[in-house]
Amino acid sequence: MVALFVTDFLGLLKQWVDDEDLSDELLLSWVAMAEERFNNELRSRDMVRSVAVMLADQCIPLPDDFLEIVSVRYSNNGLPLRYISPDEYWRIRSASEFYLSGPQTTAITYLDPATGAPIGPLPRQPAFIDYPGSSGPRLPLARNAYTLIGNTLFVHPTVAEPNQDVDPTEVQLAYYSKVAPIAEAPEPTPLFKRSPKLYTFGALAQSAPYLVEDQRAMIWDGNVTALIKAMNESAHTARTVGSPIVMQVRSFG
Repeated sequence: MVALFVTDFLGLLKQWVDDEDLSDELLLSWVAMAEERFNNELRSRDMVRSVAVMLADQCIPLPDDFLEIVSVRYSNNGLPLRYISPDEYWRIRSASEFYLSGPQTTAITYLDPATGAPIGPLPRQPAFIDYPGSSGPRLPLARNAYTLIGNTLFVHPTVAEPNQDVDPTEVQLAYYSKVAPIAEAPEPTPLFKRSPKLYTFGALAQSAPYLVEDQRAMIWDGNVTALIKAMNESAHTARTVGSPIVMQVRSFG
């Protein structure tokens, strides 16, 4: 049983194509295909979810509705994790100096400005690099890291063996989630409320194989493309504006 807002929306689609004889099942198939396109192409703020993930081991399956990561950070101290390639991840994991260090560690490694070599004993899990006498912010070192292999999230470092005294590692995972199907929603979803026009043109654009030579299908598809582009740019701008600007000074000596 679909919700009333969905029934009203299907009635609107029938008016757009000027055919009251279309079945609700056919119209819902167009909506489902439109939502599949949204999952593939759209990255809107309304699709962002944040969840706390417990890792008793170094990896955990991604949520079923996962599309793309926005950010990952440790819950207990807020330190961000940086994405690295799977090969780099396994290199870090196999390095005995940093193997399974606790995420609570925050150390500074000082490097010789001339050679770039570490000064003094290397800490087990440095969070930052700093150059003595240099000005400007400390530069993050990719030791708090994550990677994706298939549908699995791998995090380093994680606790070695959780027990009654040591809790499992917890990270805050922010990610773009799949669009919630409106056919199963009891009330309008956030994306539907924000842009009903996107749903209207999206469903109508999927009618092209059924309506065959209806020239309006090209117009509907073009409107969907423009709306997705505008919403993606808006989400990208919001993320860029919210990020600090870091200047890196490169030496040519």
